[in-house]
Order: sequence, then structure tokens, then C-alpha cells
Amino acid sequence: GEKPEKVSADDLAESSLVVALYEKEHRPMVQEHFPRWIERVHYWNIPDIDEVDPEIALPRIEGEVERLVEALSLGHALGVNRHVLVEF
Repeated sequence: GEKPEKVSADDLAESSLVVALYEKEHRPMVQEHFPRWIERVHYWNIPDIDEVDPEIALPRIEGEVERLVEALSLGHALGVNRHVLVEF
């Protein structure tokens, strides 16, 4: 398959919402490369296939996407804190 592209500071600056699938894996990368963004990334905590089978991970991703679409359709964006919604 294709190798994923690395995120850039411009990508983050141009984004209204930044989601990473797995905090355990991605938070250290964000801390190392983009420390100013460490608290602005929303983590879904869904491990890669080396830890969780796709049959489990994919429905979890789908559920998170559905929750995000619902929040956005109601005119909200997820805040850094999972329990905080920010109107826009």
C-alpha cells in the first residue's frame, strides 16, 4: 500500500479539528514534532492492527466518525476535553 504522508505544521494550522486514532502511539509523536499542538489533538484511542483486530477497530472508528458527524451537524465541534463542545 501507499506510505502515509507526514503531517506538517501548516496542516495543523489550517485544521479546525485534529484527530489521532491512538493516543498511546500518536501523543509522543505530536509531543516530539509539534509540542505546541499537544493539547489541541483529539484522540480516539483506537489501537492499530498489531494490538486490535480490524473487526474490532473498524466499528469503533465508524462509531467515532458517526459521533463527530452528529456533533458537527448540530453546529458543534469537539473540544480538546471529550466532554466539552465548542460552538462555531
